Amino acid sequence: MTKERYAIAKIAGIKCAALIVRSTAVSISVTPPNLYGYNDNYRPENSHVLPALIRSFYEEKEQGLPSVTILGTGSPKCEFLFADDLADACY
Repeated sequence: MTKERYAIAKIAGIKCAALIVRSTAVSISVTPPNLYGYNDNYRPENSHVLPALIRSFYEEKEQGLPSVTILGTGSPKCEFLFADDLADACY
């Protein structure tokens, strides 16, 4: 359900940009991958993938553990982009 909301918002943005271009102005629609950055949410109960991984690495290193256990099958493919890099590219 969560992914569906993101997808609908992205598609709506693309359609709005297309309508603007047809009317008068020039517009570019950007659909970024998963973003991460300085002010990310690292709370374990509701963080996204990359901040959750970073938190796991940090906590297990602080505890002196020799490895990090990550759950899942490894089959999903994700793309990540630093938020500042997206801002630079858009500018």
